[in-house]
Amino acid sequence: MTLILSASDFAFYDDGALNNARTGSAILHSDIDSVAKGYDSGSLPSSSYCRGYATADGSSPVKLIVATVSSSVDGGAYSGSWGDNAISVRAWIRRETYTPTMGITLKSYHTPSAQTKPRGYSVLFSSLYANLIASDGAAGGDNYAATTDTFLESTKWHRIRLDYIPVGTLKDVLNFYTASAGGTNTETWELVDTLTILPSDGWYITASTPSAVGYYVDNFSDANTIYIDDFDVFVTPVG
Repeated sequence: MTLILSASDFAFYDDGALNNARTGSAILHSDIDSVAKGYDSGSLPSSSYCRGYATADGSSPVKLIVATVSSSVDGGAYSGSWGDNAISVRAWIRRETYTPTMGITLKSYHTPSAQTKPRGYSVLFSSLYANLIASDGAAGGDNYAATTDTFLESTKWHRIRLDYIPVGTLKDVLNFYTASAGGTNTETWELVDTLTILPSDGWYITASTPSAVGYYVDNFSDANTIYIDDFDVFVTPVG
């Protein structure tokens, strides 16, 4: 199935604590020249707004905000234990400078305060590049960053995708894609990185760990704004 989400479908965590005021702000696409900057709503009805994060949308100083799909959506299908389901998370993302950090995540679980990335598996968009990341989220803890650096130009919209494919209890496979053409749900996807995670790896997230899908933002401000739109989720039974 395909799930298209709005702000009311997420639980927002600011520095590890639930704070559903951290939704970001509704931003008119026309105000930030989205079409000329690469955004394409594809098969979706044309949307006037995206979600933006600037100074007023975070604490001071800004801390990591993690937005996970609420347990109230589809009876908790996107939180808790996922069993044998494969999950694909996709979104349009844009940063106005290379300073802020953002990404999409799955198998995400509670991230403690003072962290700069969430626990779980994610695509991290930081500095000049996007990378596939697996992390237990703890300071000095176990982390893995795949070696492929994918350059994503600032001021432009990019359509990205993170797939999670469990192979029983043997391993988890992660695939990171960017769209080379097309709009939402009409994309031409290009595989840019893949990562196999074994149960013996410190960054492996067990199937029994309550977890969710979502996105995260950090280090944003009026001069370093972040935008996200058309966050959607695909769920496919494996086997």
